Amino acid sequence: MWPFRRKPWHPTTPPITRSTLNVFLSGHRVVVIHVWADWNLIDRDMDKIVSSVQEDYRGRAEFLSLDLDSEGADELAQQWQVMNLPSLVYFVNGQHLETVVGCRPSEDIRERLTKIV
Repeated sequence: MWPFRRKPWHPTTPPITRSTLNVFLSGHRVVVIHVWADWNLIDRDMDKIVSSVQEDYRGRAEFLSLDLDSEGADELAQQWQVMNLPSLVYFVNGQHLETVVGCRPSEDIRERLTKIV
């Protein structure tokens, strides 16, 4: 048995599920979803970056998270063309705009949001 156990981790952004997705998309003009998994340690770095950007866009963009290991998440990931983790999925007016794969710097996220907010 491995002597060290890793505690389960969850992002700081509110979670979304397949069943609650449409409520959020219809209720907000701009939505950014961080697709993550507990086993992917890079997602923790991405969460810190998303949290810092989230403060600057409060009220103009909604930030959420989707656990890739949750029920139905794999279907959403295929639909959004999530090929790797972490991924950020951008929506405008309920429509999928783009999926960006990889741990992106905060400047990249801000630049994308400035164009669509």
